[in-house]
Amino acid sequence: MGKTNLVLVEINERGDAVRIFRNSKAAAIASVTWSPVPYIVEWPEALALQNIRRQIYERTRDEHGLGHCEDCHRTLAFEAGHRHERLARGKRDENGNYGEISVANCAFICPDCHVGPEGAHGDRKWGGRTKRTAAK
Repeated sequence: MGKTNLVLVEINERGDAVRIFRNSKAAAIASVTWSPVPYIVEWPEALALQNIRRQIYERTRDEHGLGHCEDCHRTLAFEAGHRHERLARGKRDENGNYGEISVANCAFICPDCHVGPEGAHGDRKWGGRTKRTAAK
């Protein structure tokens, strides 16, 4: 059995993950600069990611309970959607804030809008090959 990767997570009053901290320094800064002090706990990374993904899916549901891509608005099942960071981790916005995995920074989008040819990561490469050449 593999080792469980633990991450520091800000949780809200309902016990849901709000964001995953980049590192312990970011969590420490948040704990002394915010008022009221956020709840910061250590969670298995997979659990934190799944919890955030569920929340962003819930945000897209309509009056019939159907989820939708936040970009193209196509009807989308939870299992089919992707979690996408609007501001990528490691990138900074105009205020100097880093992108993060959080409910506020993540969108629930369909595979086409995420990794399709015209998607947010349509030009991404793995192992020196584009997705288009890797699929052949």
